[in-house]
Amino acid sequence: MVKRISAIALLFALFFSDCTWAAQAKPLVLVSIAPQKQIVERLAGDFIEVLVIIPATANPHVFEPTLTQAKAINRASLFLQIGHPELFFEQAIVEKFASTYSFKIVDTAKGIPLLADDPHVWTSPRAMLVMLKNSANALMELLPEKKQAIEANLIQLEEQVSALDRDLKILFLNDQGKSFFVFHPAWGYFAKDYGLIQVALEAHGKEPGTQHVMHVSDQAKLRGAKVLFTQLQTSSIAAQTFTEDLHIKLEMLNPMEEDWFSNIRQSAEKIKNAL
Repeated sequence: MVKRISAIALLFALFFSDCTWAAQAKPLVLVSIAPQKQIVERLAGDFIEVLVIIPATANPHVFEPTLTQAKAINRASLFLQIGHPELFFEQAIVEKFASTYSFKIVDTAKGIPLLADDPHVWTSPRAMLVMLKNSANALMELLPEKKQAIEANLIQLEEQVSALDRDLKILFLNDQGKSFFVFHPAWGYFAKDYGLIQVALEAHGKEPGTQHVMHVSDQAKLRGAKVLFTQLQTSSIAAQTFTEDLHIKLEMLNPMEEDWFSNIRQSAEKIKNAL
């Protein structure tokens, strides 16, 4: 009898321990990509836990969540997705967990004119201002008691993003209409912000055909290209061949870096030097 009472007491202790943990646990917020993590943590980091679905080295076009991520997704409170139709994994996650998830889904790119073949909205500081606002509104709805703190963080972030935008506008002031060359078209929104032209070897996520490579080669020669930018998530023999044939450099730009502020500034300097 004593043993039975002890067992029941132990079960109750474990049960209430789990309840206490659940009550103390921070809400889990899902973000699609690593650059969002820095932004969301700056908005509400002390109040939430953030899970990045796609690692910085993964290709967002073909990525599928791991089993560990799947388990975590089921306890999420909010999914701050990008909301571009080319990011198929976002829709796959929603469909896969449709019968079990209880998180709210927010398109952080809502209100931004989207480029059909380029989901990398976050490479634009001006688009990031919209994404910031959408993310902050969703976080304030999730945590109404923290609204004042999140609003204060939003104002600070908006000032920093606007300052970065002003710096880059000055950086590219005399470069309107100039082209830079990339393998994967990930910088279209950035180019649009500052009056630049992004010329890409790849289209629709596929290896470039011979005719398209020849066309881009002609443009590169005409415009005196110095660099072809590639990224960690995509590697191609075509990119290597292209740079060797034209005797230009192959350099890395990574739109998936977690440190958004530092990465955008450094990427801008690289693009400027390539013009």
